[in-house]
Amino acid sequence: MTHVQNHIADDEVSTEGLAQRNGRQIGDPRKTAQAIFMVLESDQPPLHLLPGVGALLQVGKKLSALQEELGKWGGLSVNTSFAEA
Repeated sequence: MTHVQNHIADDEVSTEGLAQRNGRQIGDPRKTAQAIFMVLESDQPPLHLLPGVGALLQVGKKLSALQEELGKWGGLSVNTSFAEA
């Protein structure tokens, strides 16, 4: 079994570290809360809510990478089906 080292700095999880960053977040917690309430009240809520530009950009990068991979390997996936009779 391989042990993975914890790469999170101690101050990242400490109360002091959190207090130092409080109020300096990129996103506005009130706007995020309002967005969550809008989703909760929606007749058709999204499966995923990505509050913040950073989250949206990260998921966009991931989706682009997946699309590229599907284009590259999708044919191989299709070729694993049973042949039609």
